This record gives sequence, structure tokens and C-alpha cells, in this order.
Amino acid sequence: MGPTGGLTSKQVTTIVGLIIPWGCLAVPAINSSLQRLGLIGTLHISTLIGLIHNAIQLIPNLEAQIGGACAFAIFRAFLYSSITAFVGATFGVTSMGRILGICFTVAAGTNMSQGPLVKFTFDHLGGNFRPLLIGSLALNAPLPLLWMAVTLWRRRLSRATVQLES
Repeated sequence: MGPTGGLTSKQVTTIVGLIIPWGCLAVPAINSSLQRLGLIGTLHISTLIGLIHNAIQLIPNLEAQIGGACAFAIFRAFLYSSITAFVGATFGVTSMGRILGICFTVAAGTNMSQGPLVKFTFDHLGGNFRPLLIGSLALNAPLPLLWMAVTLWRRRLSRATVQLES
């Protein structure tokens, strides 16, 4: 226990490290979501869980961060599963590796900005990550609009295909 009776940061870090690998427990929920809501619905769920995780990070309480780690583990499992399923269904299995490779390479490039952002946060913001977390929420909040646009595009494409066949 910490000096105020709560968990210490070291204890929370240890607990978080133990939670993250258990995202695999979300597989039944992912499967159910894909069956009931389809790919786009599951992408919406993934986005929502990611936004919840990001919002929990704004809570200045160590114990709350354990809930954030649970949300992150579930989010990560949903994200990788739904993105892979979406790419496979949209572009086919023959080009799936190339498309995912491009996606993951772009993501890796984006992840390389984390080091400089952390340094900036400590050097110029006094270690206050709140502006970065709010920025992350603001950047990700419009994602449901993207998934809605994809849904509309797929419907139009489907209608056009039906019209061409008749």
C-alpha cells in the first residue's frame, strides 16, 4: 500500500503488466460482435472501447488506471481482430498481407512519434499528459463517421452491382 492507503505506482505498473496479455479473453465477445453486428459494427465497438480507454487515462487516480488497462487489453484485441477481418473481407485474402503490412508500417511510423511526444511532455508540459490525451480523444472521436462513410459506400457499391446484373 502507498502512504495514503492506495496502491503505489509500482504496484499499479505490475498489475497493468499482468492485465495486458489477458486481452485474449475478449475473443468470444469479438466473435459475438462480428456475428451480430458485422464488420462495421465491430469497428464501431472497437472505436468506442478505445475512446473509453483514452478517457479513463484522463482520470488522475492510479486505481482507475487498472480499469484503463483492462479497457486497453480489450480494445487491442478488438482492434487487431476487426481490422484483420475488415481487410480480408474488403480486399480479399490474396492482398490481405500487403494491405495489413502497409497499415502496420504506417502505424509503426506513427508510434515512432511517441518518444519525442513524451520528451516534449516532460520538457515543456511539466509531465502533464492531459493535452496529449485530449488530443488523442479529439483525433479519434470522428472515427465513427469514417465507419459510417464506409458503410454508405459499400451500400452504394452493392446497389450499383445489383443494377448492373439486372
